[in-house]
Amino acid sequence: MSDLVSSDAWVDCGAYNVDFYLNDGSKTALDPLLFADRRTGPPNQFAALLTTDYNHVGIYDIAYTIYYEDYPGNKVDSPNSFTHEILLACPQATTFTPSTPAAQTYTLTASQLSYVVPAFTTDPTICEVAYSMQIKDASNNVVPCAGCFDPAT
Repeated sequence: MSDLVSSDAWVDCGAYNVDFYLNDGSKTALDPLLFADRRTGPPNQFAALLTTDYNHVGIYDIAYTIYYEDYPGNKVDSPNSFTHEILLACPQATTFTPSTPAAQTYTLTASQLSYVVPAFTTDPTICEVAYSMQIKDASNNVVPCAGCFDPAT
């Protein structure tokens, strides 16, 4: 009887459950297309799944609640959340739609001319577009640095 009262005694309250959810304030359940709860049998893991859907790209802030299966009211929320980031590389088969630049002429003795290249469109939109530019003369020859190009702007 003294073992039950002793601070060294352990009580087996049975199995416990862990519920994972988005740490968004409303405990939104995780998307089963992105995360798999495989803890009910082999391989006994919580896993992030493979996706090719670019709409899933992002950072997921995840938290959990743990509780005894026989005592669901006796629960504890995770003290901290953790993040899982889904990144997808740009596929080789990307749809690329160039813009149509407006033709402009420039006289060398005139003031500076600023030209903004209209945005190009890619699908999926996660793919980065790198711009380059050439200036050609009336004979279609490339003019070296007649107007220098800064791809960052």
